[in-house]
Amino acid sequence: MRKWGALVIIGALLTSFTTPVNAAAPKAGATCTKKNSTATSSGKLFTCIQSGKKLVWNKGVTIKKPVPTAAATPTPSPTATIERADWEYIYIRIWDELEKAQNQKKFPFEYKLGPTVNKEKANESIAAYDKAMKIWMPLLDGTTYSPVVWAIMSEKDYDWWKQVVDQQEGSSANYAWNPNTDMLGHCKLSSNAFCGYGNAFKANTPDYKFLQYNVIGSRYNQSPNSNTVNHDSVHLSGVQGFPGDTPCWYVEGQASLYGGALQANLVTERSSSVRQRNNFKGIVRQYQRNADKYTSQEWVDVLKNMYQPHVSCSSQQDYFKYALGMFVWEYLYDKYGPKVMHQVLLDFKAGKLFNEAIEKELSLTLDQLNEKLAGHLVHIFADGN
Repeated sequence: MRKWGALVIIGALLTSFTTPVNAAAPKAGATCTKKNSTATSSGKLFTCIQSGKKLVWNKGVTIKKPVPTAAATPTPSPTATIERADWEYIYIRIWDELEKAQNQKKFPFEYKLGPTVNKEKANESIAAYDKAMKIWMPLLDGTTYSPVVWAIMSEKDYDWWKQVVDQQEGSSANYAWNPNTDMLGHCKLSSNAFCGYGNAFKANTPDYKFLQYNVIGSRYNQSPNSNTVNHDSVHLSGVQGFPGDTPCWYVEGQASLYGGALQANLVTERSSSVRQRNNFKGIVRQYQRNADKYTSQEWVDVLKNMYQPHVSCSSQQDYFKYALGMFVWEYLYDKYGPKVMHQVLLDFKAGKLFNEAIEKELSLTLDQLNEKLAGHLVHIFADGN
């Protein structure tokens, strides 16, 4: 009988769902809550950056106003040829996947709205997740999957939330909302917060349900972050749990790739895509300071250290496993495609361990896989790709 590790999909979801987004007007040097998030104020675009041990808003970049169109049509200039890097074609392919999937049926979300939640913002989030999840429907076709039960409420709906939890989870209820501290898991609730958590109910049993709870603050006025939405959709499309031998880069890397690729349209917003990918390079360098000089063997050692229960799987290095995993998944997506890699997930569901699923679907041993991934990381960091 297979033993499954405690690293279940809900564990992977907690970080991405419990990061609050502060909608207050940003000011240079003021505290912010989500690294790499952006906000506009007074004609400037501010980015949340790491400064020492704190997250603060940077100085901001002035948003250029559009130049009025002249009455006369100017002579068009020749379009410059863009020499794209290999990773750009991967991002473009993922965008094509999303666009082609919009004729698919909807993923079976079951929504419950709290009595005081802003219905307009709730529906905006629902529409964003409905769109994001369609990319997975062709891969889920013919497989057995359970709906996601999604409760969306405001910071004022504690009593309603507790009643829903009691009804859905019974004696095994997880009361993540502390009304005395206004904490929802790791999230400090306020009228400007957008955060939540997920809970796997009776995982790996016929009665399995995935229960999602989100708070949209009563004064929250931003649109759903496309990176977060598409990141989360990867987790929601997955299996109920991961085998205990699954490396940390695998759990978050695929979600980080899709979230990053779909954050901005690389064709029309190339600079934004380049910037967010460079930010992930910076995160890897933060934990691997000599990354640009690493040999293939040194990257193999880093990858091996990301198999449970080594230190690189700890919560202190969440950003690192997200970032390194994204670069690893660039290789996997490019070489094997989403269909083969999704079959690996289905193998997990059938009870196979990570190493068994990799050998079955990719025809590689773990050592061979790590060597190929290490070569790709050299290509990115030492070769500057």
